[in-house]
Amino acid sequence: MITPIKQQCNGAFSATISLIPLFTPVMMLMRQTMEAGVPAWQPWVGLAGIAITTVVISWVTARLFRVVILQVKSPKPASFSGWLYVAKRRQRSADCLVVGVVDVGVGDAGAEVDVEV
Repeated sequence: MITPIKQQCNGAFSATISLIPLFTPVMMLMRQTMEAGVPAWQPWVGLAGIAITTVVISWVTARLFRVVILQVKSPKPASFSGWLYVAKRRQRSADCLVVGVVDVGVGDAGAEVDVEV
């Protein structure tokens, strides 16, 4: 993988590989040390890709931690997508918890009860 980058450091393959977050730190630095250099926007796009990838991976691992570790379930790799679904369903049910407000007023005919939900 390094040979095509050394031959054409500003080619399509080199630019694409250096913008993939897993390869960005190594490939971008390698391309920057070569004579041709790197366009000014590519390091910033690579940095943004790394930041977005970090946030997404942290979010996924937090959901898995909450479902698998805190619920003391034995982990089974085959049920990975099921864990994410359970975490999403639990989050929705926690967000949708509705508490009713009761407004009681006394009228001429007796007690009136208005329930707002």
